[in-house]
Amino acid sequence: MTLPLTIAMLLDSALRAALLGGCVWFLLRLTRVRDVQAEIMIWTAVLIVSFAMPLLCREVPGFFSVALPALPNAAPPAFDGAMVARPATPVPSLLWALYGGVAAISLARLLIGLLLTLRLYRKAHPIAAPWAAGRTIRASKDISGPISFGTGILLPADCCEWPEAKRLAVLAHEQSHIRRGDFFIQLFAALHRALFWFSPFAWWLQKRLCELAEVASDEAAVQVLNDRASYAEILVEVSRHAHSAPAQIAMAKGPNILWRVDRILGEAPDSRLSATARVLGLGAILPAACLVAAAHAVTASPHSFTMAAASAPVIAAKPTSRAFVAAPPPRHSRLAKPIAVHPQADPRALLDDDGAVMVRAVLPTAGKTGKKKSGDAVVILNANGLAGD
Repeated sequence: MTLPLTIAMLLDSALRAALLGGCVWFLLRLTRVRDVQAEIMIWTAVLIVSFAMPLLCREVPGFFSVALPALPNAAPPAFDGAMVARPATPVPSLLWALYGGVAAISLARLLIGLLLTLRLYRKAHPIAAPWAAGRTIRASKDISGPISFGTGILLPADCCEWPEAKRLAVLAHEQSHIRRGDFFIQLFAALHRALFWFSPFAWWLQKRLCELAEVASDEAAVQVLNDRASYAEILVEVSRHAHSAPAQIAMAKGPNILWRVDRILGEAPDSRLSATARVLGLGAILPAACLVAAAHAVTASPHSFTMAAASAPVIAAKPTSRAFVAAPPPRHSRLAKPIAVHPQADPRALLDDDGAVMVRAVLPTAGKTGKKKSGDAVVILNANGLAGD
């Protein structure tokens, strides 16, 4: 696969993923879905499909075509009798260098954050208190707010001194993240954003998944406390202490706290969809993705080259007084055959034939003295001769 095709493939895949995401967003708003769990499942499926969109575009056959208008005045380039070699443009290489540089920086930041957080988690000591039974919980003096890392929970060192209501709310919130696998979903979304950093949809999708994960965990904590106002106070207190969290655990931070508090206190509980509705919603993602991947644009060009002009041998001239003719094609090649013209006949009359095409060339000619000289000439080719040998 060539370099320009790789850049074009990435841009095309990002555009198709954004189109799929826009359709899903519109349908969710149209049906007024208020089930956070269902939305997380749907947008996670969209994330997986968006990541695999380059493979889908290559494997899914193009059975759906979108007709585009032809470009005006799209005439073929004129042939000036000489083929001039032009150097290749460095633009594709520059684009590849720009893409690879930004993607490498994004992946490096993601990897460094994971390694630092893993180091922080290993340095923390396990908690053996009765309220931590059945959970993988560690305490660290290097953090000031709760974190869910993989399948474990990392709490500040003073977590044993918290009030029971605060400890229950924090554990319910973080345990909800672990139960859904939000850490791994966010990791996959961050990887998708690093590879498709030029796509605004990749950034929006990661942010949307983070918002939905925090909303779902907030609802789980509210159900444990059964008091929305108390949980809102606990959330504000925890976020105030965790505001100075180190940069390597920025992944654990949620969306705007004021927005979450307003949602906890102001909005009505979500209405859950039935299992059938969830299955239908998830089942519609893959066919929609295949339809988007199989759509191919078709542009009708107002001008077309005939087979004769494309297959005819090219006659090139060096910048000297003597002309050189290209070597004749192989005997069995399917090329256009010249038309025999009487010296007194008008060659332009042959252009009435649908299979005739006129090509300018430089041919060696002979004067009255028999001395060869070069001059401009016109060769009329018949495309109908392709039917022969």
